[in-house]
Amino acid sequence: GREHGADFGELLSFEVVDSAGAWFPAAELMVPGYSWTNDYTMNMTSAIEGASFSVSSATSQAFTVSGVETVTLADGAHDAIRIDGTSTTTTTAADLPIPIPEVSWNETFWMVEGVGIVRYSTSGEGFTSSGELTSYSIP
Repeated sequence: GREHGADFGELLSFEVVDSAGAWFPAAELMVPGYSWTNDYTMNMTSAIEGASFSVSSATSQAFTVSGVETVTLADGAHDAIRIDGTSTTTTTAADLPIPIPEVSWNETFWMVEGVGIVRYSTSGEGFTSSGELTSYSIP
């Protein structure tokens, strides 16, 4: 038995059941003005202490390469591609008696060639999130 209880992965199960578009397009397409979409449907199921439920969420995303900006990280300045996007998720839960409101948010990513995403910012109604790469190693 486990001394510290169940792992998160044993409580919730996520499965992408349908998708169209691209998470990120090929590198050669990532030029200012390029736009793309990504749509996916994800099912989440849970069985916690005998109570189970399932939720389905449909997310629609649209992104545009806005341009190139200088991003200063711990190791100095880098030219980064800025990507701006919007996402909207509609969630349905057959087991819940109340509707779940639609959620929309704005996203910005900064990508450096040969490194990947070095900074991100997300904001929606009532929340913001951001992060920055502090170090990396390419063997």
